[in-house]
Amino acid sequence: YAFNVAQPGIKMHALPWQVNPNVRGDNWRNILFPQLLNNKIERCCNGGSDEQISCAFGIEDLLIEGNEVIGGGSIAFGGEGIDVKFGINGFIIRNNHVHNNAKVGIRMDGGFAQGGGYTTGQAAVRHVQNGICEDNWVHDCGDTGIDVETEAAGWLINIDVRSNLIQNIANGKHGILIYKHPSAPSWSTTGVPGSHQSIGVFGNTTSGIT
Repeated sequence: YAFNVAQPGIKMHALPWQVNPNVRGDNWRNILFPQLLNNKIERCCNGGSDEQISCAFGIEDLLIEGNEVIGGGSIAFGGEGIDVKFGINGFIIRNNHVHNNAKVGIRMDGGFAQGGGYTTGQAAVRHVQNGICEDNWVHDCGDTGIDVETEAAGWLINIDVRSNLIQNIANGKHGILIYKHPSAPSWSTTGVPGSHQSIGVFGNTTSGIT
């Protein structure tokens, strides 16, 4: 149980920010087969950055299941519920309960070319790809329930969002959002936004989207 901390309740970043993810020559395969199961995360990222459960930078075959994430605290620099970003190949986000959060409930984020200096072919490993987001309950959030977006140069590839229940999303935001940023932010190493490929959205239920 993680409660009222400034940074994420669970942070699994395989490398520090802006370190070359292929520094060992393992093609982003830095953490293999991790499982985040049945945790309770409440009021984390309270004044800090990142997301309450934050996974990034070279993770393969990730399972996030059975967790409860409850919002609260100061979220000026972060505070989304569950986020997978910046080089995740193979993931399942299943049967989690995310609620009363001021920001996005669950986010899949294409990210960017961490460390820079990549050619187009090499950059393929930075994407968030081959994932399933299913059977989650997201409700009473102040931003989008489930978000599949390209924050910077990375792509989102072969992802299914299915059989989720999303309720009571306020502030004119969305139950499920598939979004391509019009431009990459200044910290992106390419300056070119990524895109989406083979995204499936089916069998979800939404209500109270205002």
